[in-house]
Amino acid sequence: MINIHEVLETNNMIEHANFDVRTITIGISLLDCADRDVDVTCSKITEKILKVAGNLKKTAEDISTEFGVPIVNKRISITPISLVGAACCKTPADYVKIAKTLDAAAAEVGVNFLGGYSAVVSKGMTQSDRLLIESIPEALACTERICSSVNVGSTKTGINMDAVRLMGETIKKAAEMTAERDSCGCAKLVVLCNAPDDNPFMAGAFHGVGEPECVLNVGVSGPGVVHHALKRVKGQPFDVVAETIKKTAFQITRMGQLVGREASERLGIPFGIVDLSLAPTPAVGDSVARILEEMERRKVSFSYSFKAIRRKMLTKKIYSLYHLIFENMLHFFEIKIPSATGEAFGKKGNDVFRKIETFPIPVIAAINGFALGGGCEIAMSCDIRICSDNAIFGQPEVGLGITPGFGGTQRLARTIGVGMAKQMIYSARNIKADEAFRIGLVNAVYTQEELMDQAKKLASTIAKNAPIAVRNCKKAINDGLQVDMDAAIVIEEKLFGDCFETEDQKAGMGNFLEKDKEKKLKVVPFQNK
Repeated sequence: MINIHEVLETNNMIEHANFDVRTITIGISLLDCADRDVDVTCSKITEKILKVAGNLKKTAEDISTEFGVPIVNKRISITPISLVGAACCKTPADYVKIAKTLDAAAAEVGVNFLGGYSAVVSKGMTQSDRLLIESIPEALACTERICSSVNVGSTKTGINMDAVRLMGETIKKAAEMTAERDSCGCAKLVVLCNAPDDNPFMAGAFHGVGEPECVLNVGVSGPGVVHHALKRVKGQPFDVVAETIKKTAFQITRMGQLVGREASERLGIPFGIVDLSLAPTPAVGDSVARILEEMERRKVSFSYSFKAIRRKMLTKKIYSLYHLIFENMLHFFEIKIPSATGEAFGKKGNDVFRKIETFPIPVIAAINGFALGGGCEIAMSCDIRICSDNAIFGQPEVGLGITPGFGGTQRLARTIGVGMAKQMIYSARNIKADEAFRIGLVNAVYTQEELMDQAKKLASTIAKNAPIAVRNCKKAINDGLQVDMDAAIVIEEKLFGDCFETEDQKAGMGNFLEKDKEKKLKVVPFQNK
């Protein structure tokens, strides 16, 4: 049974340590798809992949939304194709045909990658293995989702040096054939020794012959979470550090197991393993190098600290409150506290969000990913919210036995209406970007790639206008919402009048009334005075 401490620990890992479920990978045996006719083989392959993995993408997205845990990739691993195609593939072109079939099936079920365009040749190569290896460069050049691997050695049998030589040539050719795409072919090709049969990570994943008909494996991220945990015990004895790493690894894999078992039950596929990855993520500094540095090894590489940027951008008081609320939240909930302490804790959070809400300059929230609980509350304290198409919003507090404490009950009702706010808060249900846009929680939805550019474009558009007028508009709207209509109109009248004492008003209205088209400006250079 998951308790509140574990829920909060998971939220902390997601928000501050780049934790995610890196992949849910379904392993599928294609041995029963083998046929003497390559077209029949391709048809059987398509049919089986669609049957077994057809609901993988939707299931993973549903679990991610309901549990509030990012699931980054959905993948498939299959029986090494050199075994499946042995009876029907007489040329490398036959294998390429199978690769195209696999790629089309992967696209149809919506997975990111499909691994298993593979051969196991640690002791020797069959003719089928050789043909597959020769086909790899073209197969990777003409597909988008296919990943390939070749196991050339093992501790038991040694290394097949003929295969090593052939793979060197294959890697070079794969790079050349995908040169116009930054030689991505070699990025999807792995040469292995001692390859496991149940590896969920690309590009080396394949479904071993000793595995069941199908199995669901989960891969979870590790570097950021371990690094974050080690920062809390810096300077402690080695046994404390070792115990911290052990406990952190357990927490990470436990969440992976929870997600894996839930996906297994919904898809009707046996649950296999949870694999803890130390591979880096795209997040700056999220790598095993940072773990080594935290353990006081020499500096591994250089990256500019986002925390330094954040300290410069926020005032010292806001930053200290931010640190107290978010980075120490776990410690706050580890002990039983009186209600007065809880109330004071809520006040700290509200102090931060009110500073954002009442900040004289408009604040735009660009939400790319999860905005749950405090994340949703801080977004609502901003003037304008835009998000990426993968954003998830929610106020899950009642599921933890508490209420929203940082203004969620008040701002949500004012933003989307009382009825919708009550439904969202009472049910603790997370909503996706499209629904958030429909109910008015966000102003617009963009792709992840477009989001920051659109936020900057909007900020630039606002910045072209008279700064004092924009500030007065923000104050008029915010203050007016706190009083009745008659009092709100008085507030607007006062701020409207104040604008007539500014140089910006004279410049703006003077330009508007200018009759000489050559003197009329398209953009007025307002001076903020």
